[in-house]
Amino acid sequence: MGLIREKLWAFPTALVVFGLFILYQMYRVAHTHSFTLALLIAIDLVVCYLIWREYGFRREDIDAGMGAANR
Repeated sequence: MGLIREKLWAFPTALVVFGLFILYQMYRVAHTHSFTLALLIAIDLVVCYLIWREYGFRREDIDAGMGAANR
């Protein structure tokens, strides 16, 4: 819900959660050699990139003073 409401604290939190999930998925791939799971890891990495990019945009807005009311 924090990402939808554009709360700044939610972006790093989501990245940490996704990062831990990706580590778990990598552990599972090492044991199962599942191509499908490896594909899901790639998708999760793309989602992490998009979250990181959006976080940068929100930080720029706040630094510029346009997003001060949304904190």
